[in-house]
Amino acid sequence: MTLTNKDKMMLVILAVVIFVAVFYMYGIVPANDQLDAIKEEVVEKKEAVDVLNARLAAINTASIDKKYDELLDFYYSNNNIVLDQPSEDQEKIIYDVNRKMIELFKRHNFTNYSTSGWKIVDTYQNVEYDGINASYAVKYVDCNTSYRTENIDNIYSFLDEIETNKSMYISNINVIYNVETNYTDNPEDPENPIENKVEYFNGNFTIRYMMQVKVNTDTLPKLLADVEGVSNDGMTIKFNAVEKDIDGNVINGTVKYELYTVQFDESGKAYFTVIPNSTLTPSTNSGQLSITLKAGQLEAGQHNIFVRAVGDKKQGYFKSELKDNVSYVTITIV
Repeated sequence: MTLTNKDKMMLVILAVVIFVAVFYMYGIVPANDQLDAIKEEVVEKKEAVDVLNARLAAINTASIDKKYDELLDFYYSNNNIVLDQPSEDQEKIIYDVNRKMIELFKRHNFTNYSTSGWKIVDTYQNVEYDGINASYAVKYVDCNTSYRTENIDNIYSFLDEIETNKSMYISNINVIYNVETNYTDNPEDPENPIENKVEYFNGNFTIRYMMQVKVNTDTLPKLLADVEGVSNDGMTIKFNAVEKDIDGNVINGTVKYELYTVQFDESGKAYFTVIPNSTLTPSTNSGQLSITLKAGQLEAGQHNIFVRAVGDKKQGYFKSELKDNVSYVTITIV
């Protein structure tokens, strides 16, 4: 059988069509499927990073008022806020801060960090927040570093510890998701090394390690008088309204109330925890008031309940004082 030029051309075209079809079925389609899977994974990781970055934004903005309240509580309970009193030896202070930070990073499996360039800062700040002014004499170290960790949960646990540590707060943190590819020898096929993909998160942050803070009392909101006449009828906590500040002056403004649980250690020192969703905003600053706890606000067992008056800082009032000899009632949750 003799093939004409036309037949040969048709066979060449057919061969090309078959090659393209096979390449598409066994090359492009699987590659596209793999690419789609990778894209889906990257989107999923990016969503996790976005959630974390949203939390970081909240730390840097929404928590300012809470941090200000914490600072006032420290001041009024100590009359001189000393978060971590340093020695006068500058080199020893930096060494101690470096050691504490490295221990913190290791606890949360951070690598690629650096302690170079950290130094002690002494400054005097006039701070304004939402119409409230306060003056601070501050000694601190700004701990700037990059970081890397293989698990996003390490970043969450790191933030949790920072939030509960009264001597430090975090700012300027960012999180980047990465995939690193490396290759190892393949004993079974030396010409085709084994591909390994490693997921990790990196970025940088600044931790401000507060060593000493003194506050100018002239500009601070005043303490309110203690809440008196505290009693209970089952889950209902009754108490007298607070009409005056700690100096005996009549309060000109609204007073709210919030409930805390209070526990005492062996030395009698009190530890307070605010009860969620237990704030009362009454229509009057006189007479007897009450707050009724609801099921689920506290776990079963005995609880010491402390009532705290809450003033309006814009009007020059803070809260009633947290101290070891507070009045409280004990209730039992079944």
